[in-house]
Amino acid sequence: MKVTLAQLTARFDALSARERGLVAAALLGSVAFIFWVVLIDPQMLRRRMAEQSVAVQRGQIEMLRAQVAALASPTQSPEAIARREIESLKKQVGETGERLATLENALVTPQRMSRLLESMIGGRSNLRLLSLRTLPVMPVLEKKDGGGKPGATQADQRKTQSVGEKASAIAETGGLFKHGVELQMEGGYSDITEYLERLEQLPQKLLWSSFSLSGEKYPKVVLKLTVFTLSMDRTWMTF
Repeated sequence: MKVTLAQLTARFDALSARERGLVAAALLGSVAFIFWVVLIDPQMLRRRMAEQSVAVQRGQIEMLRAQVAALASPTQSPEAIARREIESLKKQVGETGERLATLENALVTPQRMSRLLESMIGGRSNLRLLSLRTLPVMPVLEKKDGGGKPGATQADQRKTQSVGEKASAIAETGGLFKHGVELQMEGGYSDITEYLERLEQLPQKLLWSSFSLSGEKYPKVVLKLTVFTLSMDRTWMTF
């Protein structure tokens, strides 16, 4: 049996003033409860969750700050810091060793470079070798000057120097060295061009450092070419 709005109104009007006040208060309380559940409570829940998240992040930041402060603490011995640096360097050397070997195999060896350059001129009457000289062997990565830190004691500086020498030895053992040759030759322009093209087509490559042509004796041209190869062996090439 359906109750109409008119019937509800009639029933409400039949109540005493005190009863009507109680019913109205109950209705208002129900509306306020629904409003709280639907709108207010979710907002407060999200706010509490956000505050908890911020608190967690602040705790993580404080923990990271404490770790950074511990790492930067002057109480750490220079030996411990140096040992970590050496271990890191050893790891880098080990990781790059295979790649350096691959690169070395793709290039002409230092032992063959000068003979190869000279042999490619021989038998060609239009080309004449003017000079061929080797250049000093240079490390691809220059050593850094490991000076002592300001305020360090002489004992600390000696320890740092000793560690630096060990690190340099590690770097030099697993390092890469540049072996260069400076070549000057004379010939016709087309002969010089052909020579350079044959150099580029070699199965094992040479790296070019500098290149210049002089036409003061035209039609003869003087080529000055500096090429180099890379090797993990510091020993200079043999002729």
